[in-house]
Amino acid sequence: MPCYSVSAEDVIPADVQGAEEFDAAADDLSEAAASDESYLQMEIMAEPAAVSAFNPTLHSAWVDGAKVSVSTYYSKCCAVLLDNTLYAVGDGAAKVVATDVADFSHFTKQDESGKNVSADALLKTNGTLFINGEQQKNSHGIKELHNEFGVADGNLLFTIMPYKTRFYVNQATDNFVRFLPDQETPYLYYTKNNSVYSVTVGYNGGTIHMTVSDMGIRSPIAMGDDFYIDYSKALLQLIREPAIEVRRINDYVKSIEYIGDRDGYKLYRYVQTNNRSYEVLSAVPAEDSSKPIEQKTVSVVSTATGQDTGKTVSCTIGRNRALSGTYGSKQFSVTNVETVLGADLNGQSQCCLYFLRTDGSIWKYNFETKECVEIAAGSGTAVKGDINGDGGFDVADLTMLQKWIRNDNGSVPNWKCGDVNKDLLLDTVDFAMMKRMLLRK
Repeated sequence: MPCYSVSAEDVIPADVQGAEEFDAAADDLSEAAASDESYLQMEIMAEPAAVSAFNPTLHSAWVDGAKVSVSTYYSKCCAVLLDNTLYAVGDGAAKVVATDVADFSHFTKQDESGKNVSADALLKTNGTLFINGEQQKNSHGIKELHNEFGVADGNLLFTIMPYKTRFYVNQATDNFVRFLPDQETPYLYYTKNNSVYSVTVGYNGGTIHMTVSDMGIRSPIAMGDDFYIDYSKALLQLIREPAIEVRRINDYVKSIEYIGDRDGYKLYRYVQTNNRSYEVLSAVPAEDSSKPIEQKTVSVVSTATGQDTGKTVSCTIGRNRALSGTYGSKQFSVTNVETVLGADLNGQSQCCLYFLRTDGSIWKYNFETKECVEIAAGSGTAVKGDINGDGGFDVADLTMLQKWIRNDNGSVPNWKCGDVNKDLLLDTVDFAMMKRMLLRK
């Protein structure tokens, strides 16, 4: 789930100017919640007769983090890491396959012969590393997994590569800080001086070969999305599609700021040292709060072979966290969904879609039997509404959110628990719902 900061100006309606107006607006919302149960439960409005709609009761838990990945060793469908427990999801169930898990990653790499080899990497909380169930003799102090890479203390980055019949962990660089988001090969990362480098790993003459390259973005003094002002005051843009390149925009630039959107992309204004300003369009799409939180096409795998059947399920999670799924002419919808996990086809040609709900519970929907069933109970560790992070939800949390929306308080330590309807916004709607929750306690 993304972590970001928002300001009161982003969430308070334009007609709410002061404290009294805010309280009135919040009370109106709270009264609406009290009089309309569907407001609080996020029930789906009237659906066509062909659509099966579900609104199961949530557990008291609240998921505050989950890692979802394709899996080949533990599951033919997918794996989910929740609260240090790894679940193998598929074939109609969600089975616990490992506990005390710190991190999990799945990747596919070519070995020295050019053959694709898939791997499930599992890192235990005690630092032990397993690749496809085999314990590695030396985990090299790896703390995090990112695809085929492992991150250790001391700016060390390691790569996990198949060679002959085993996997080997090799050091890639000692100048690693963090990956840039949305990674695809080659992998881009920040160094200790905040410069951008790339790393590629492959085979040359049958031996593992790593290439670390300087992208030319060195020690930037300012940045915004794909723009960087480097130490020489040159404004650079990092382009990723169709190929990775660094484009020089202008020289003698002292500052850059995001000013809005244009043509569906983020728009920036930069100022040169002579105080002349210019606008430049980013390659980063603008954030559209009206778009669904998640929209994707899920491949349906066979429970027998784990291979793609060529069938798909179209999935959309709206801003109200309602999931709509379509498989051929069959449709269904269900409330309070965090993310879609995967789909498979069993021996009876029944397609099941798996999804994670906002309380950390794992569910499946069978398109043939029209059954929506929980297959793993809520495993979220957070408390809904606990925005101050003290482990409970009470009037102190409501007061903190009220002050924050009024712009009297600069930050909310645990904003994700205050996003009660999980629309990735913290606003008066959440305040009204939290107020309703408190009255019910």
